[in-house]
Amino acid sequence: MAWIDIIRLVKSWRGSTLCKEMKMNAEDQSIWNRLKAFHIGDETAIFGFEHRLARENGWNVDFAERVIEEYKRFMFLAVRSGHRVTPSEEIDQV
Repeated sequence: MAWIDIIRLVKSWRGSTLCKEMKMNAEDQSIWNRLKAFHIGDETAIFGFEHRLARENGWNVDFAERVIEEYKRFMFLAVRSGHRVTPSEEIDQV
């Protein structure tokens, strides 16, 4: 993955635009699709992982959900960047 592609990935906050801004090969697309579809915790739980994450960190649930999405982007970078990456403090809470 080229450095400019990584910059575009980091700047992209909207999951729906992530693949449009980057020219992903089939392997990258497959990895991203699996990460995006992955749900942390029990999807049927009334009090889900995002609620616990919000409560434990003093966040609202919307912010916790955004952090989880950013965590998925971080995981993509960790797998595809070709070098070590370090999460933000918020992402490290996930």
